[in-house]
Amino acid sequence: MHAMKKLFLTLLSAFCALGAFAEGGRIVLFGGKSVHGYGAHENTLACDMLKESLLEVLPKGAQVDVIKEEFPEDLSFLKGAKVLMMICEGEKHHPFKGREDALKKISDMGVNIALFHYTLLFDDPDTFRFFDETIGGHYEPFFSVNPHWVANLDLNSACASANGVKNPCTVDDEWYFNIRFVEGADVT
Repeated sequence: MHAMKKLFLTLLSAFCALGAFAEGGRIVLFGGKSVHGYGAHENTLACDMLKESLLEVLPKGAQVDVIKEEFPEDLSFLKGAKVLMMICEGEKHHPFKGREDALKKISDMGVNIALFHYTLLFDDPDTFRFFDETIGGHYEPFFSVNPHWVANLDLNSACASANGVKNPCTVDDEWYFNIRFVEGADVT
């Protein structure tokens, strides 16, 4: 868990350093129910770890709230939020399946939407268009892929992001490749 927390911290530090959150800014994290077995896709645990890491790097006065398992029907709790980050299941298990209009309302409230991993996958092409308009792309069946692979790593122990990781280490990982980005997107 320590290495995972460090990875979150490293990635999000860069995001937060952009100055997106002035004093008093607010992020809402949503960890949906997992349909995977214990230890795989720990959505709510990931949100708890992410909150802890964010509070270490965000300006004083920033607020990070975590919503677990069920997304509230009443969206008023998002008032004042700058970002909604979701770590959830996808396809038929997506927490917004049948509630896609709520995502549109959230976007219309001026809340930026960030979708992690399986949350990128709806099984409705109309929702693909919504994702393209709001976040710039989507996971597309038969185009995008999500392979598992085991990385055998020997990390540079001098790098702060490797602090606490014993070398060599292995990580069973799952990456999403070939995300369908909107035409003309400048993606690196």
